[in-house]
Amino acid sequence: MKLYWWLLLFFINLSVVSFAQTFNAPIPIINTQNGTGGFVGQYTSQQLVNGNPAMVYYDATRGDLVYVRALDANGSVWGTPISIDYNGSVGTYASLQIVNGNPAVAYHDANNLDLKYIRAIDANGATWSQPITVDASPSLTGRHTSLQVVNGNPAIAYQNTTTADLLYVRATDANGATWATPIIVDAVGDVGTFNSMVVVNGNPAISYIDQTNYDVKFVRAMDSDGISWGTPITIDGAGIVTFYTSMQIVNGNPAIAYYSQTTNDLIYIRATDVSGTVWGTPVTVDATGDVGSFCSLQIVNGNPAISYYEGTINFDLKYVRAADANGTTWGTPLTIDAAGAVGTYASLQVINGNPAIGYYDETSRNAKFIRAADISGNSWNTAVSFDGIGTTGQYISLENINGNPAVVFYNASNSNIKYVRALDAAGINWGPSVTLQTTGAVGQYHSLKLVNGNPAVSYYQQTSGDLKFTRADDAIGTTWSTSVNIDVTGNVGQYTSMQIINGNPAISYYDVTNGDLKYVRATDASGTVWGTPISIDVTGNVGQFTALQIINGNPAISYYDVTNGDLKYVRATDANGTAWGTPISIDVTGNVGTFSSLKVINGNPAISYYDVTNGDLKYVRATDANGTAWGTSAAIDVTGFVGQFTSMQIVNNTPAIAYYDATNQDLKYVQAIDANGATWATPIAVATLSNQGQFVSMIAGATGAMIAYYNVTEAAPYFAASSTFSPLPLQLLNFTGKQQNGINKLQWHTANETNTQYFEVQSSTNGTNFSTINRVNAVGTGTNYYEYDDALKYNGTVYYRLKMVDQNCKFSYSHIVKLNNNIGTKITVYPNPVVDNAVVQLSDDKYVGTVAFLFDATGKKVAIININNNFTTVHMQNFSKGVYVLQLIDGTNATIIKQ
Repeated sequence: MKLYWWLLLFFINLSVVSFAQTFNAPIPIINTQNGTGGFVGQYTSQQLVNGNPAMVYYDATRGDLVYVRALDANGSVWGTPISIDYNGSVGTYASLQIVNGNPAVAYHDANNLDLKYIRAIDANGATWSQPITVDASPSLTGRHTSLQVVNGNPAIAYQNTTTADLLYVRATDANGATWATPIIVDAVGDVGTFNSMVVVNGNPAISYIDQTNYDVKFVRAMDSDGISWGTPITIDGAGIVTFYTSMQIVNGNPAIAYYSQTTNDLIYIRATDVSGTVWGTPVTVDATGDVGSFCSLQIVNGNPAISYYEGTINFDLKYVRAADANGTTWGTPLTIDAAGAVGTYASLQVINGNPAIGYYDETSRNAKFIRAADISGNSWNTAVSFDGIGTTGQYISLENINGNPAVVFYNASNSNIKYVRALDAAGINWGPSVTLQTTGAVGQYHSLKLVNGNPAVSYYQQTSGDLKFTRADDAIGTTWSTSVNIDVTGNVGQYTSMQIINGNPAISYYDVTNGDLKYVRATDASGTVWGTPISIDVTGNVGQFTALQIINGNPAISYYDVTNGDLKYVRATDANGTAWGTPISIDVTGNVGTFSSLKVINGNPAISYYDVTNGDLKYVRATDANGTAWGTSAAIDVTGFVGQFTSMQIVNNTPAIAYYDATNQDLKYVQAIDANGATWATPIAVATLSNQGQFVSMIAGATGAMIAYYNVTEAAPYFAASSTFSPLPLQLLNFTGKQQNGINKLQWHTANETNTQYFEVQSSTNGTNFSTINRVNAVGTGTNYYEYDDALKYNGTVYYRLKMVDQNCKFSYSHIVKLNNNIGTKITVYPNPVVDNAVVQLSDDKYVGTVAFLFDATGKKVAIININNNFTTVHMQNFSKGVYVLQLIDGTNATIIKQ
């Protein structure tokens, strides 16, 4: 079936014009680092950046590396946190330093298992360059990083976890633009964890843990660049289990703070010479409970000082300072923060003369900063907290609200509903978000419309199971009125769709209690008073995925029949929707009809929807204006599991559909060639970075399409708008790529070439920033086939597009082709669709022994799966049929269709 449709679409494209619709880079609708409910602050690293304190930390909600800098020298007021790398799960084991005047970070990429590095473009860290992969060896590398400037260039100590070796790598320039080959410093046993690097007597040196013997070790390079290294020295091998080393130069000699898990004590040791050849006797600094993990050593007011975590009794952040310059004797430890479990990932620095600590609050799940009130750290100020937005942006509804796009979305972390409107017509800048209701769990299944001049929202309240409505008090949605209960008879209000019907707002929705399709209309233009709800279809379990529209003057609804797995349609017999006709089953071939979107296409109703059985995007149009009779359904996209979360609009006089590609986890867009939707252009990927494109909502904008959607990886709402739309003489019939013998082979087929001059082959490692790698001259006339072989070696995913240039230097871009070079975990599910049991196959065993999460189509977590081996069985017997997503701990997803 899928092969048949692929061939049909290919031959259709041979005789049509290709539309060059291009989209601007997607942007977040909200600031993902400002708000409440986030899970941020692990792997904190602190430095003084251009006079003010700054921190990097990991956003576990989104898998981002985040940077934030204070606006003053004391750290009393802080700027807005920014995600400086968000391509996958990145930012663990972060280490922040000043490199050639600007802040820079070494960190781990958990998606690709690589060591990465990024440096700011300016001294404050307001803007950042593209991340650089420093070590992409085919193993788990880049953990336990320590970044330092070594002989003028940045250098990183880190561990290759697969080989359990300590490695060192140094850049070949002062900024860290290019890097030398990594050097193995110690490969004897399981070594290199919890490392700390400083320059000792002119040469780089590293303290670290030997986990085979549980020893503290020290090694120093034999030259200033770190090209050759001496023999590692065991500093403390007295049979105790040790972790968390932190090294500094103390009164001229290297010294190390570390944690003894055997005695649960904080330990300090200092070398007796400047090179660390001979070391003194370890000193127990704090033995009051389980103390010393996450220790950080610095010089404070001339003496060594340590911040650390007390981990089993009080779970507090602690601080202690030595009574002398060498650290022979120590003062009384102080508890700095005891509000919950606080103090992990501590990073101690001297900020404007006083000690300060950046750390993680496990109870509140956010990053914190605290600074002492004096130069020695005898008393401390109140801590400052940094939070992030939690999981938010699902169930998006996009509308044009008085000239500018606006969206309503669901905040899953706080179980509330939010509204935000763009500050301009293009949707480039967005205003602050407004919470529409703060009591109870609300906001799943909503619909945004302009009602009597002001934005209004119909939505579902999960707590009470009611259908509700609220309308703004002004034209742009600054303030909102108290919500109105529309239907409270049982569990009602899911899958809401709102339209203006004969002047008044009306809503179609699903009655969960009775399994019915329902409809209700307000008795006034503002939705102050509502009529009695009507049950339109009660034959079985019907009414999910409703889409309400005005069809030839009367309201009509497309929806899903759960009982039979059919796409259905029904139209009212009057303009208000008081009485309704007999429902029609439009498509009954398999399990079809979820994610339906209903529109009037060239005078007749038409529906885009998802074919669960075949995993296809489908389209069907009625043969009359009322929808009494319908044409044959057509599969528009059959490349994998595509077509969930469809949204259809008229864009530049032809139907267009935005939807989700579950196979590639991309947001896709396809536009018809003709006004009826009889033939369609080649689908294009609008957003391809990570997992993007769920909960799609599209409207027609001035230049083409505007799409709001949910970015799964960033756990936030995003917005993409088309930039140009013009039919080109050149027809790009197809553009494909494949891997063969280590070479990425690109092929494209054109027709109707008229004065075509050449094609620029462009590549990108992030899907946004493209560079030209070669030029292929065009034949210039007729129909032609082209090939290009890219022999460059890429790690992970590489993206390609064509810049098609004519003799007048006018140009357009092709769709993007994405190739993965088989780096990282591959996940396969079979059989799919599944009846009872599915087998999850992993291409490697890095996740064996961990867990995966199973989510339903609403984003609700429904199961936790233990990954016991590379062929783990997922039992689906007790789950209802539908679409599920299996997610590994690094965000890797696989879609499971349950029949």
